[in-house]
Amino acid sequence: MRPTVRTIADRTPRPRSATLSKTTNNARGLAFRRVTIANNTCVANDSGITLTNSGGRISNVIIQNNIVTTTGAGAAPTIQITPAATASRFRNNIYYAAASDEFYWADQTPRNFASWTSASGEVRSSFTDPLLVDATAIPPRLWDDPEGREGGSPISALSIENYTPTASSPAVDRGADQVDSTRLDHRGSHKDIGSVELCDPADTGGGDPRSAPSVCQSKFLPVEPVIGV
Repeated sequence: MRPTVRTIADRTPRPRSATLSKTTNNARGLAFRRVTIANNTCVANDSGITLTNSGGRISNVIIQNNIVTTTGAGAAPTIQITPAATASRFRNNIYYAAASDEFYWADQTPRNFASWTSASGEVRSSFTDPLLVDATAIPPRLWDDPEGREGGSPISALSIENYTPTASSPAVDRGADQVDSTRLDHRGSHKDIGSVELCDPADTGGGDPRSAPSVCQSKFLPVEPVIGV
């Protein structure tokens, strides 16, 4: 199964509204349902995951296996779900930010990570440095300069090598192995948290035997469609 939302190192220079997922609504009577955000690595952005629906409810949300880091003291929120989501699951994520109290559940009251997990029911997640190879690396710009000074880089120039977890990363073998009843491909004993598996040539692999080669055999971003949102 391909990741539901595929985002790798979304720190490419862009307007300062960069976020992994931001969905908002103010119209009354509109519900957010069946939203899945899974298997992403999103580093050094201005904000993380935001689902806000002031005009209705939020339900049946799955957020799992994501690495979400924000940068700078003014970066917010790390994650925001307002109003409180019902019949939803939050699990196996790694969050990391300069500010530790940018978690929002049900309202605009800032919470720390412990308060967030208590309120949201999130499990098997952590607030810690994901220990990637180089989370500060800035990928090349893929789009043309709007002022016409230079063209964008080809997709083949976007290496994912910097955003793989190191051997000591808390992401390794700590992910959920399936979304609902659909099994996720993985290389080690369990799915790694994030979008890229640990580059360990000794891994024999796991999950579907038809899975793609490990990142050890391909250093470039696989082109995959965004599905299921």
